[in-house]
Amino acid sequence: MNWFSPPASPAGLIGQTGTVSLGARGPLPRPGIAMVYATRTGDAVAITGRPSWFDAHQYHLWYEVDISRHLDSIQADLSSAVDSMQFRLHADLSWEVSDPITIVRRATTDGLVPLRAWLIDQAWRVTRGYDIERCGDAEIQLRGRFEQTPIVLDEGITVHRVNVRLQADDATAQFDAERVALIRAGKTEKIAFGNQIEQQEHAAQLERDQVKALRQLAQGEDDLIFLFLARHPDQVGAILEQVAKRQEISVGAQMSLFNKLVDKGFIQEADIENARQSLLRPIEQLAGTRPGAALGGRHQQAAVEPPRPAAAPRQAAPAQEDGITGWVKFGKARDDEGDQ
Repeated sequence: MNWFSPPASPAGLIGQTGTVSLGARGPLPRPGIAMVYATRTGDAVAITGRPSWFDAHQYHLWYEVDISRHLDSIQADLSSAVDSMQFRLHADLSWEVSDPITIVRRATTDGLVPLRAWLIDQAWRVTRGYDIERCGDAEIQLRGRFEQTPIVLDEGITVHRVNVRLQADDATAQFDAERVALIRAGKTEKIAFGNQIEQQEHAAQLERDQVKALRQLAQGEDDLIFLFLARHPDQVGAILEQVAKRQEISVGAQMSLFNKLVDKGFIQEADIENARQSLLRPIEQLAGTRPGAALGGRHQQAAVEPPRPAAAPRQAAPAQEDGITGWVKFGKARDDEGDQ
């Protein structure tokens, strides 16, 4: 019984195939190609060359099998310790057909099919024991599993190198990326907040040092005003207004302070006259206001009284025995006013 037949559409590992006869004993050998002959008894043998005329009648079919080196990539999703989360496997494999007879017997045209099944089985045994957050640990163990090469598979394929990379699936990777971004943003905000607090503390300390230095420099009220205006030059008008309202400061002192402000440059030349008027106007108003109005009350006209006649000098009384010459009254009694 013949167990071998030509593939319906030869492709992949099994290339050309044909029937053996005395006139067509198969193609000549070529590099990277192994010739497999199916015997009439249902067996398969690999021959380095074409069979002889004497042995040709023993074979029924011939097959060309690709035995060259292949380099392919495989991707697969693997279960983690949590069923709803999966690892994504990326693997680069270097492999070749090491047993062309097995390839023919199993009619393996695509070598990636058995390779993929073998790789997923080996990787699943590792990833199933790891949580999705331990992707790095799972990858390390998985790499160790494929370090010992070459690896011969039962399908007639030998794997010479396996390079694996492991990562979380898209949903988990996006979640993890967002979590890391939040952590980094939090750290960045914390650093920025710390820098802001440090700057504020530095500014506050600088402010305290400046105030302390100003207090040491200030020898009087004028110096305090100058130091204030040095830091707030836009407050000259407010200072002049407050000085003008202070009645305990004499006009001379106010004008002296005004001249000092001009000398030190706090009042510009173009503003001198307006500033002088703003200082003198309240003084002029105060000087031209009647006493009652100045105190905020209503002024009343005082009545004009005629001058009183001068009182006649009193005669000094003769001295008494006790040395008292007389009494002098201070003020006027009601009877005296009546007598006059």
